[in-house]
Amino acid sequence: MKHTFYTDPGHGWLQVPTLELRDLGIAHLISRYSYIHPSAKWVYLEEDMDMTTYLVAKVLGIVPDDWKGASIVLDDSEKLDKIKAWYKANVEHDDRATLRGAPEIKIRNYPSFNPAAKPESHLIEQMAMAI
Repeated sequence: MKHTFYTDPGHGWLQVPTLELRDLGIAHLISRYSYIHPSAKWVYLEEDMDMTTYLVAKVLGIVPDDWKGASIVLDDSEKLDKIKAWYKANVEHDDRATLRGAPEIKIRNYPSFNPAAKPESHLIEQMAMAI
C-alpha cells in the first residue's frame, strides 16, 4: 500500500490507516498535532514526532516508549537507512498546496487525533468490524 505525504507551506503529514496505528500498538503515542479524517478511516501524522514514531514501529518493528525514544533509534545509521529505503519505496508526495494559487488542503480543518483514546476505543473497533 502506498502512503501519501501531504504538505502545505507550513507543515506536512503522512496519511495512514487509523487501524494500522492500533495494529502497530502506537495509537496511544500519537499526539494532538496529528489529525483524523471525519470518516475516521485515515490519520494524518504530523511530520516531526508522530511520523517518526510510526516509521520506527512500521519499518523496524520497534514500539518506542514515546516519540523521543523513536528519535533515539534513528541515531543508528543502519536503522535510519532502512527507514529511508522504505519511505522512498512506499510514500508519494502531494505538495500541490505549496504552489501559488493551489487549493488549500483540508487536513488542518480535521479534528485533532485524540491521544487519550485507547487503541481499543469504540470508534476503531467499529471500523475494524466494518472492514
